[in-house]
This record gives sequence, structure tokens and C-alpha cells, in this order.
Amino acid sequence: MTYIQFAPSAAFFRAATYCSHIRSRHFLLCVCLLITTAAFAGTEAAPPEKAVSVSIPSLVDQSSKLVQEAISSNANASRFRIDATLYRESLRSLMLNSDTQSTPSTHTKNMLMELVRMSALLQSAAACKTGRFIVCPIELRQQLLSQQKRLQTFSAQKG
Repeated sequence: MTYIQFAPSAAFFRAATYCSHIRSRHFLLCVCLLITTAAFAGTEAAPPEKAVSVSIPSLVDQSSKLVQEAISSNANASRFRIDATLYRESLRSLMLNSDTQSTPSTHTKNMLMELVRMSALLQSAAACKTGRFIVCPIELRQQLLSQQKRLQTFSAQKG
């Protein structure tokens, strides 16, 4: 059996201290992940029958508010992006519900297509970030306003 003589140097101690510092951060990260995993382990998504129902008029109102924020040039970028994504997901939910239920009328299909166009414009507006604010070009502002008028006209025709 051969023994290796080990004489630690100052460089070894510096490396060991550095590694233990990295290990402690890694350990804390793992502990945090375990705690959050345990905290959310019992939570589940709401079943479809308990999900909040989304209606076309509520999406029209939501899109109007988002358009006003987008053209104001002082909307907080991260908040606007979250709201635009929420709008898109609400529209997706509405479209899935309309497909599973009865056959939608031609007016409803046309209205949904107008809402999809608005969603695309809002996603484009969410990409117009200057610093912390949403600043859209003039052309996009004009498209947003004309699409908003089109949505309001469509929703007034049904009523």
C-alpha cells in the first residue's frame, strides 16, 4: 500500500474556501426549490367547470383598456405584457369553449376573428418597449384604434 503525502498549500485553502462558498449557494438553492415544490405540491389547476367564464363583451372592454394604455406611451412595459398575455389566453379559453359547445353563429365567428386580430396587434404593442414603457409607432397606434372601433361596431351590431 502506498501513501501519498499531502501538504496543503495556501492555494489549496483558497480553492477549498471558494468551493465551499459555491457549495453553500448550491445547497441554499436546492433547499429553496424543495420548499417551493412542497408548498405547491397540493395545488392544482381549477377544473374547467370552475374556471372563470370569459365573454366577448368583457374581452372587448379589456382590449379597449389595453389600447388606451398602448397609445398613451406611459404604460409600464412588464405590466402591459402580462395584461396582453392574459388577454390572449382569455381569448384562447373563449375560443376553446365556443368550439366544444354548440356551433357558433357567423357573427360570433367573425367577432372571434376580430378579437384574434386585436390580440395580434396587442402582442405587437407589447414588443414596442422603450426603457420601462411601451412606446408604439404611429402606424401601430392607428391600427390599434381602427381595430378597437371595428370591435365596438361588431359588438354593437349584435346587441
